[in-house]
Amino acid sequence: MLYKLVSPPAVEEHGENIIHLFVRDANGAPVPNARLKVWAGPPPTGSPAYWNDDFPFRNPNASGMLEFVAVTGPMPDTRDYWIQAIANDGTPQSDPVQFHFPQGSTIWITATLQPEGATSGPTQPDAGASAPIAVQWDARLTAMNISIAPVPALAPGQRYWKIIAAQYQDEQEAGGNHNVYYSALNQNGNPMAGVLVQMDWQGREPNDVPSQSYTDGNGTANYPLYAGPVGWKPQEGPGPYAAWLGDPDLRGRTPTQIPGEKFVGAGLPMNRHVNFIVTWKQVVAASPADTVSPEPDTVTSPEPTPDTATPAPATYTVQRGDTLSAIARKFDVTVAALVAANDIANPNQIRTGQVLTIPGVASENPPPTPPAPSTTTYTVQRGDTLSAIARKFGVSVAAIVAANNIANANLIKPAQVLTIPSAAPVPPKPVEPSEPTVPEWYTPLPPATRPAGALPLNQFPRPRDDNGRGIHFGLDVSQKSLDAHVPHMVEMGIKWVLMYPGDELQAEKCAVAAWNAGIMPVLRPKCRIDGGQPNWLAFVQACKKHDIPAYIQIYNEPGDDREWNHKPADNDLPRIFASKWANAASLIYDAGGFPGLQILGQEELVAAANTLQANNQTHIWNRAFFALHNYGLNHPPAYPYDERNQQDHPQATILDDDACVLGLIEFAKWMYDAIGFVLPMIGGEGGWLYDAGEDNRYPKTVQPYHAQWHVEMYDWFRHGRLSNGQPLPDYVFSVAPWILSGFLEAEAWYGGPLGDKTETINAVKAMTPFVRK
Repeated sequence: MLYKLVSPPAVEEHGENIIHLFVRDANGAPVPNARLKVWAGPPPTGSPAYWNDDFPFRNPNASGMLEFVAVTGPMPDTRDYWIQAIANDGTPQSDPVQFHFPQGSTIWITATLQPEGATSGPTQPDAGASAPIAVQWDARLTAMNISIAPVPALAPGQRYWKIIAAQYQDEQEAGGNHNVYYSALNQNGNPMAGVLVQMDWQGREPNDVPSQSYTDGNGTANYPLYAGPVGWKPQEGPGPYAAWLGDPDLRGRTPTQIPGEKFVGAGLPMNRHVNFIVTWKQVVAASPADTVSPEPDTVTSPEPTPDTATPAPATYTVQRGDTLSAIARKFDVTVAALVAANDIANPNQIRTGQVLTIPGVASENPPPTPPAPSTTTYTVQRGDTLSAIARKFGVSVAAIVAANNIANANLIKPAQVLTIPSAAPVPPKPVEPSEPTVPEWYTPLPPATRPAGALPLNQFPRPRDDNGRGIHFGLDVSQKSLDAHVPHMVEMGIKWVLMYPGDELQAEKCAVAAWNAGIMPVLRPKCRIDGGQPNWLAFVQACKKHDIPAYIQIYNEPGDDREWNHKPADNDLPRIFASKWANAASLIYDAGGFPGLQILGQEELVAAANTLQANNQTHIWNRAFFALHNYGLNHPPAYPYDERNQQDHPQATILDDDACVLGLIEFAKWMYDAIGFVLPMIGGEGGWLYDAGEDNRYPKTVQPYHAQWHVEMYDWFRHGRLSNGQPLPDYVFSVAPWILSGFLEAEAWYGGPLGDKTETINAVKAMTPFVRK
């Protein structure tokens, strides 16, 4: 057989019955194009089958994982499922793998298939070793001028990231996606969670950091090519993009000491849905005296190499909720180094207020300072205007005119070389609450009036002592996570929370935990738009049995590839989304719940309105709500009406630039135009991602801005006025920054890989308490 079971399937308690089968090659790299057959039958052989999958075979995803939902909710009877790898002609490529689900179980079962003969122990050194690692390289990549940039000279025994597999998926293989998928494996070939992935592109401005993400629990990160910075958008032919792991981390942390090979030249051809899949593995440069020890499947930071200058140790005061591993990640040192430097007897026992010595770190990293004023040059292209160039570089037209002694700002010519001044970003001036006037040219706010028959805004359920302050709970909704983080929400005065349960059992647990703490839960069932649908009625019933209002968000950001198994073409997407949303909304409405709509594009909203109109279901709008996503990039709360932006773009409104937290004004206009009134807006995501820096006219959203701006947004509800001075509409119920918690979430306020956002947390805790009228 080609594949064998690496170890007995692992069983973990969850709220649903799911099979996770990983298929990996001899090096541990994912095999996304494996063919897997699924059936159910009696033990011990599964033959004869009493159920066969409708699909002739299934493929793992880009991380080499097949996720198969056996049953949503408790297993009604004892069942055994079987999965087997098969060849193109149907020949078995593995023994059948058995997955046993007892009656009443709610479990996840995980197993791994790997080729026979694959080693499960340490990887052999590859450079000059007797058994070098073979790179699984898709020949189509070479034809596209894609290559691997080697690592500079390595010392014997030095650890580094080696690319062991790279694959291309064409339009048929990619299933409608257009992503780059990255996998990180440790020296044993096991997935590594929390590894930093960085992506660069030609033409990146000096002040723009590479795009960054972290591998998830499957050791995989994915990057939708259409959704990134300008350099990643669709272009003709292959693009000059590079990706690497780990070093250096430009988010302000201490750089790691492990280098790695780069994947260079990937791109997205125009109007084609194709994928790139790249796998790195930690290996050790050849040294006859060196041996490689197995490592745990967690991210650790290597010790500095002997030729690395070691700065004087810094100190760190342990905060509430800290763990030694979290502190080690914060400073990019190992737990062992912290234990040795502080004579710690038990690494699981540290106390709040304890002062730790951090070896090899000069000091705690301060927030990065804005770059000093500098200049660059730009060669005028055909069709350019001075105002377009000014927007491109985030400077004013007047500054370019002055720097180049331009007599007529309307006369520039192709090939002309311009000096572009780049002033240091200046912090924007917040709008003081006392400012009473709003210019007439501002985009008007639609009224809060509602049609006859619609539930009045003041009759929608609110939490007790409502202050409009919300947050998105972490993606982990286990009982352990609820016990840890619901008290954190109470400490910050949070009154609304968006939660992401996998089924109605998790939904009930989440809703009760929040409701008992005086917080209004808003539930977003975990599902793909075109995947297996949740039992919408059961979600409503899970809330109503505890007399909890059933706010149920249906789907999420339909324009995002990740929300579909097979994303439809752009011209079909609004119609398909609207049809499925209307069906679910009808079920929730008829059960007495509040159906939630979430979109980022006007066309999806119009399609939903047209669908309800055609189905004679417009009554659903009477009790529906809108799940607000109002992200701010690194734009201040008043953007685009703030003084800095108005200098460059006089009288620019939200309809000119909606990349800001005031984007809710545009959403309100869309709703008013489509259905005649505005749905209640309840925050689901939004706010400012930590260290965002897309617009180089402004500072990055490090401290103190991350804290100050979130407090200002929350204070809309206390002052009754938005940051641009317009009155806060009654239909805006709450805002909900992303994200409360999450080990792998860089933006997490608690427990993320960048550490707790302590200054933001404390600033929110210190806000003046009030109850919204």
